[in-house]
Amino acid sequence: MVFALLLRSAALFSVSLAMDDPMDMSSLEAHTPLTSEQLRKLHEKLDLDSNGKVHIDEIHAQSKMVRDADALKDIRDSEWIEALDANKDGKIGVEEFASQFGEGNVTEGDSLEWFEKAKIADADGDGFLTTEEELLAVFHEQTNPEVFAVSVKHAFNRSDEDQDGTISKEEYDNHVASADFDDIDANKDGNITVDEYGYLMSGQAFEDVAWKELMEHADKDNDSHISADEFVNSVNITELDGYHRLVGLADHYEL
Repeated sequence: MVFALLLRSAALFSVSLAMDDPMDMSSLEAHTPLTSEQLRKLHEKLDLDSNGKVHIDEIHAQSKMVRDADALKDIRDSEWIEALDANKDGKIGVEEFASQFGEGNVTEGDSLEWFEKAKIADADGDGFLTTEEELLAVFHEQTNPEVFAVSVKHAFNRSDEDQDGTISKEEYDNHVASADFDDIDANKDGNITVDEYGYLMSGQAFEDVAWKELMEHADKDNDSHISADEFVNSVNITELDGYHRLVGLADHYEL
């Protein structure tokens, strides 16, 4: 039972971002400020087209590459196959996997959701989760849009109390409220759609705000790019969420 609870907690970590920012900033806020040398090296990493300036799209792209690399490392460093192999046959069956979440019946409740996701993750259709890519899909769902869509669907339905296909402000406050409602309600119709909810679950809402704010502070010549000098000479950016995300990227690259 203890193992099952730990396993469930570990798996749900990949979708806890449904209501929270996927990057835990608390561990980075006390980090020693990046040096000028570190910032220049990081700028070089972010400058994907090597034109000497960094655009916000390059920051987003690099951030995603780092997340995906960290997710793959997590799978490789974990002993998920052994841990999830309940019948110890050396393989993880789709139903075997799903039955460990919820009440064990893969036709209802949490187990049904995990069964749907595992079926999609089973790319070769052999009934087992054996490859890194298949394990990535169920434990780091954003690496697989189809699996992630299942999580969005179920989470959305749990929040949509009256099942009218949208989430009202009241329903949002009752079940979510991790970001400003108006920031998520993109079309400003007073309700949250499935697509808007998926935007929140992906964590992109938090990241978009963070990188946009960083650009506004660092882009002194307003050319929609950040030069290395702007990066280094920007003042008062250490308090920004985007700066702490930069620290996370620097840590990843061991700068």
